[in-house]
Amino acid sequence: MTEKNILLIRSVSMQQLDKNLPEVLKHFPGARFTILTHSHHIRNCKKYRAVSDIIDYEKTGPFSPFAIPDAIKKQTFNATVYFVSNERGYGFLNVALLASRISKNEIYRCNMNSIIKKKSRFSIGLTLLKSILIRPLAAIATLLFT
Repeated sequence: MTEKNILLIRSVSMQQLDKNLPEVLKHFPGARFTILTHSHHIRNCKKYRAVSDIIDYEKTGPFSPFAIPDAIKKQTFNATVYFVSNERGYGFLNVALLASRISKNEIYRCNMNSIIKKKSRFSIGLTLLKSILIRPLAAIATLLFT
């Protein structure tokens, strides 16, 4: 049996990652883990002994589905896990879209309570569609009712 290669997108605080990582390791026993993180967190991520590799996102600002590091493009991951700092993942659509662009296989979301949920590209796309439709309606409602 070949070892699974799992990409972790560090999109939350280091304290939350400290809390969530043990559950992710249990979810994927025997897997090889790589973390994608911004430059200023590389040193902090080196403390995780279960992580084999750390990839520098290199860009400043939020993760983007349009900015995939070359080091990611050269690898194949069996699954991608992205982290969210709330129950449902609201506000992390950019990270979900990045995960869906990177992973050729499975995508998982790990929330603040370490609940790991498999996500489909369809559900991520549906969230994007809702976001595109709801933002203009919310802006109009705000203008009309304030």
